[in-house]
Amino acid sequence: MLRVDTPGVASAYGRTGKVLLSPLRTPYQGAEGIAWLCAAPKQELQPGALYLDRQVQPFHLPGGYLLNRGGHATKNTDGEVEELMTSLEAKTAETCRRAQAAAAVAK
Repeated sequence: MLRVDTPGVASAYGRTGKVLLSPLRTPYQGAEGIAWLCAAPKQELQPGALYLDRQVQPFHLPGGYLLNRGGHATKNTDGEVEELMTSLEAKTAETCRRAQAAAAVAK
């Protein structure tokens, strides 16, 4: 995954999102990274790895709700997972109710 600073990134993420996506690359740097991956000897690459600046990067970054507590795997307590799932279920149910109400009005 390359994070390139383009007008699309600015439009989709705004100023705050660009900070969260840092470090952003120029379009040239993004293209160079893709070209390097295409030209690198297959035996020197790790299958499924995330590369940034020609280096393997961890998949999970520390911070936010899914806090990295050592190593490179996202780990949460059972309570945190339950809290997240309860919140998602509540938000999903509300979204479904709104969609059903809008569909009923449209009939």
